[in-house]
Amino acid sequence: MQPEFIYDCTPRFVYWCGLWASRSSGKERDTESGNDYFGARYYASNMGRFMSPDWAAQAQPVPYAKMDNPQSLNLYSYVLNNPLSGVDADGHVVDQKPTVYVYYTVSGADANEALSNANNHFTGADGGHYAGMTTPSFNVQWMDSPSLTKDGGMSTVTRTITSDTVTLTNTVQLPQWTGGTPEQQAAFDKGVAQLKAHEDSHVGDNRAAADTLDKSLPGTKGTGTAPTTPAADAAAKADLKTNVGAKNAAAAADMANRGAARDAATDHGKKQP
Repeated sequence: MQPEFIYDCTPRFVYWCGLWASRSSGKERDTESGNDYFGARYYASNMGRFMSPDWAAQAQPVPYAKMDNPQSLNLYSYVLNNPLSGVDADGHVVDQKPTVYVYYTVSGADANEALSNANNHFTGADGGHYAGMTTPSFNVQWMDSPSLTKDGGMSTVTRTITSDTVTLTNTVQLPQWTGGTPEQQAAFDKGVAQLKAHEDSHVGDNRAAADTLDKSLPGTKGTGTAPTTPAADAAAKADLKTNVGAKNAAAAADMANRGAARDAATDHGKKQP
């Protein structure tokens, strides 16, 4: 009998003001040099930089650079000199929307018992019990440009976002079990693979919502008016922060709505839409 998993993907969000803990590169470390091997080149964690410049198979003026991001012009930098903003998968490309898979262990004398225990691991917002969970968190950083106008004794400052970076992390929690016959193990593992495919579809939905947020931020404005320019500028910064916060909240709601729609269409992954 093939195990059947029930899925819950209720988002739990960390908004733009959230901080992320440092994490290791997850790459193989050379025991002699202490450097981490990324495939394309070696990374020295004690210096926070790669040991050789970035390169491309086909000649490019600045390999893998984005001309609107000065940090990408440094061919030795690791994750654009901001290692909390993403991950580097291969020594070339920075992924600012990484997925982290966390496996929890379930017990069971056989696959069916392990399945039953897995299906009760999480309690969803709807009160149901589920085996898998996808949790998105995102962080927004931006650069803005100020402008000043004066009218009589009042100063008006307008700050406009010129560029931004939306960093999204999806944490996917999945069950693991070891035991029983090889046939039972294979059936359990097949169920986990189906569960992972469903959770990955939520990861894709969350990335789409984050991309929408990313595209909406440039041009966002904050305005402040006060008798002095510093006071007007402080008010403009506060207004801009409020307006960005509103867009963050809309993105969080978008992720939640996309997740609910997918679960409704697939019966939490048990059928294809």
